[in-house]
Order: sequence, then C-alpha cells, then structure tokens
Amino acid sequence: MAVGTPVNHAASGAAASTHTTGSFTPQANSLLYAFVIAFGSTTVPADPTISDSLGGTWTAIHTAQLDPAANPRLKAKLFRRTIGAAPAAMTITVNGVSLTQIGVIATSVTGASTDVSNVASNGSTVGDPTPVLAAMAGTSAAIGWSGYGGGNQVTHPTGYTELTDVAIATSRRLCAAYDLTAPAATLDFVSTNATGLAIALEIKDAAAASGRTATAAQTEAPDTQSAAGKLALKAASTKTEAADTQSAAGVLPIKGAASQAVAADAISAAGALRIAATAAQAVAADTVSATGFFTREAALAITEAGDEIAATGALLAAATADIIEDGDDISGAGALGIAANADISEAADDISGAGALAITAAIDIEAAGDELSADAGLAISAAAQLADDDEALAASGALAISAAAEIADADDEAMGEAALAIAAAVDLADDADTVLSAGTLAPLPGTATATIEEEGDSLSAIAGLAISASLSIVEDGDAVEIIAGGATIPVVTPPDRTAMVPAETRALAIAAEVRALAIPGETRSAKVAAEIRSALVDSEPRRAAA
Repeated sequence: MAVGTPVNHAASGAAASTHTTGSFTPQANSLLYAFVIAFGSTTVPADPTISDSLGGTWTAIHTAQLDPAANPRLKAKLFRRTIGAAPAAMTITVNGVSLTQIGVIATSVTGASTDVSNVASNGSTVGDPTPVLAAMAGTSAAIGWSGYGGGNQVTHPTGYTELTDVAIATSRRLCAAYDLTAPAATLDFVSTNATGLAIALEIKDAAAASGRTATAAQTEAPDTQSAAGKLALKAASTKTEAADTQSAAGVLPIKGAASQAVAADAISAAGALRIAATAAQAVAADTVSATGFFTREAALAITEAGDEIAATGALLAAATADIIEDGDDISGAGALGIAANADISEAADDISGAGALAITAAIDIEAAGDELSADAGLAISAAAQLADDDEALAASGALAISAAAEIADADDEAMGEAALAIAAAVDLADDADTVLSAGTLAPLPGTATATIEEEGDSLSAIAGLAISASLSIVEDGDAVEIIAGGATIPVVTPPDRTAMVPAETRALAIAAEVRALAIPGETRSAKVAAEIRSALVDSEPRRAAA
C-alpha cells in the first residue's frame, strides 16, 4: 500500500494560551500529525503541549523556534498519533506558556511508516521559511507545515499541493502543503509576512519498509525489480526469462524461494542478500550476489556451468552447497561458511574465500583440478578427501582438519603457509604426495598416526614439526625435516641417544616416539621417548644429551 493522500482535519487557533479544535474523524489505519505553533511577544514561548478527547498517546517528532528579537517570537512542535481501524470523532487541545496566540494543523495520512528520521525545520525573519530535507526514497511523500507572524497569504512550495492557508488570529497565519509523487527536498514557503517558521517531514511508505508479503514474478525479458534502499520478498521470487533482475542497493531479503530459470538472470544486493529457503540456478550464467553479506538458511544449488553465487563480504550457507558443472563458483571475499556438505564433482569447480573458509561436515573433491582455498584460514571439522591427481586443499593462513585427511593419488597436496593442524590421521599413499606447512605442521594431541608409505613422500615444516602419537617412515628416501633460520635441522639418531645439529643454537622438540628414521648417505637409529629433547650448539657441532 502506497502513501495515501494527506487529509487536513483542522487548521485553527486563538489569541489565548489554550485552544481546542472542532470535532473531526481521522482516516482509519492512519498516522495523525499535529503541527502546533505558539507566538510570544517578549520571550520565545515554552514548548506547547497536546492532548485529545479520546485520551490518545502523542509522540513528539520535532521542535523548532525563531527569535527575531522582536514581536512575535515563535515556537513550533510536530506530534504524531496512531489511528486504528475504527476511528472515532475527536477534538485536539493545545496549550502553551508565555504566549499570546497558539494554533494547530491536524493532518492524517494512510500507508505511512513510523520512521520519521528525515525531518527538517527553518525560520525566516522575512516570512519565507525554507526547510531542506535529506534525499528521499522514490516511494516517499513529503509534507510541510508552517506558521507566520502576519496575516498575509502564503505561496506554498513549488510542486506541492496546498492543504490549508488560513488566518487563525489577528496577524497570525497557518499554511501546509504536500507532494505525493516526486517531492522536492527544499520546501520554499514564500510570503510577505514579518516572520515564518516551518517543519517538513518525509512520509515514508510503510509497505516499502516492511517488505512484500506475496509473490514477485518476472515473466518477460528484461523485467526488473529494484530498490535503492530495501527490497523484501516474503514468499516466492521467480524469474523465467533471460536478463530478469532483482536488485537492491541496501538489503534484499527473500523469505521463500528464489528461482532463476533462464541464463543471465540475476539476484543482487550491494549491502546484504538473505534467502531463507532455496536459491536455485538452473541455467548457465545465472547469478546470486551481494557486495556486503549473503546468507542462506537452506540449500544452495548450482546446476549449470558458469553459474555463480558470490559475496565480497561474507557468504554463509547453513545446509548444503553443491557444484555439479564445470566452472561453477561459490566464493566470498571475506568469509565463506558451509555448515553441512560441500561437493565439487566436476573439474575446475571452485569454492573459495579470501578471508576464511569453514566447512563443518564433509568436503569431497572428486575430479582433477578442483580446489578448496582460502587466503587466511581453511577449517574442515570432519573429513577431507582428495581422490584424483593434482587436487588441492590450500590456505595461506591456516589449514585445520580435525578428523581425517586422505591423499589417494600422486601429486595431491594439503598445505598451509602458516600452520597445518591435523587431529586424527594423515595418510600419504602414493609417490610424491605432500603434507606441507611453511609455519607449523602439528597433528593435534591424541592417539593419531602419520604414515608415509611410498618412497619420496615427505612431511615438512619451515618452523616446527610436532607429532603427538607415532610416526612411521617405511621407504628409503622418506624424510622428516625442520628448517629454522635458513638451515635444515635433520632428525638424527646416534646410538647414545644424542642429536647432531649445525653450528647455531637450536631447539628440537619431539613430542612422542620416532620409531625409525633412514637418512640417505649416513644412517643412524635411536629411540627418543621423552617429551622434549633439546640440542644446544654454538660455533661448532657439539653433542648434547637428549
């Protein structure tokens, strides 16, 4: 329901400190506005008060005053009262202190929002008050009310329709005007009166603020639904032709289903995009995007190559995210969170987050070239499986897997530049498989196993390597190494349980058991059973007890 035409119910006053209007019945389901203005001779009057014969509650919206250091001095106040579905006849009474005259204008409006954030006032010592509102929404109306120290007629603002222009006492006048279609932000009241004081208010559309309650359907290309501030759809949003668009610069919430059935359809919001049920993209190049925030509470499905769901701030899907065609993409520049399953089943599919990528259930990569990546952090709390050559799990910040990480084919990789933490088991089953971290590689405390089964496999860390359960290396050429300060510290095992290290101070910590270690060119073996063994050296290699 759009903003209705304002109805003026009263415009009257008296040369006294109190005044009661005639009886009137406001519009049903409306907001009733009352502009009250008091005139003083030697001082600016106190704030006027208001009541009505039905005992209603009035809310003050705005107060303004003008003191020209001469008679009259003006004080104006704008009030609002809610009217229900069955209005009754009523009167309004206004009162003031330190005044000579008082007047009131009563105006009701249907379809108006209770948002009164855009209000302005202005006083003029030449009778031309000009309040200036901020930019208004395309669905808004505007009303201006004014009072004058003089009895001359008033020219209402350009483009506005006059509600009233009436004298209320000797040399005192009231005027009001509105615009429903394209209200100018500057309301230029003009008169030849000595003084004037005006208040202007943007009357916002209540329906635009609360959202759509039924269905928004776009059936012909290129149909468009858009809003600069907020677009809310509470049921279903359907696009059936190519190039259909739903967009909002602020917020686009959809509480039912959002379907895109033809290539190039788009649902987007510059601030936030929220879909509470399902978002389905059935044809290549469909797009669901938000530059600020995108949250999904049910299922997220991309079924054709080139489809895309993206958010530069955050992308959250609470149920499942499926990518089943080559080139499909789910991405978030800030954070990407998926609470159930994320499946990538075709080559070159991509799930990525520049900030953090969190998956709490299972992640499967089934085809070569598929990728899960995050610049800051990648966290997987259940299972991560790489089933084909060249697949990758990567994070430049942290890669954490709390259940099992399995690499089943040659050249598969799981790596993190800062830290790689694995809480259960790590299996490298083929030549040249790698688990690598530039910072720390730490299977978390517990009873877990790190197994390297093929020649040339490696576990390595640039800063530190800690294994809390058992470490088995079963083929020649396998290696465990730590690089610190630019030099490699080998894990050696001479018979007397000592460790040989380069000629710099180093600390080597081994938190469980090293069962056997084969180093090409020089073979040593030993058992180290304590929790922390330290090797200290200075200008030349020394032997330190472990």
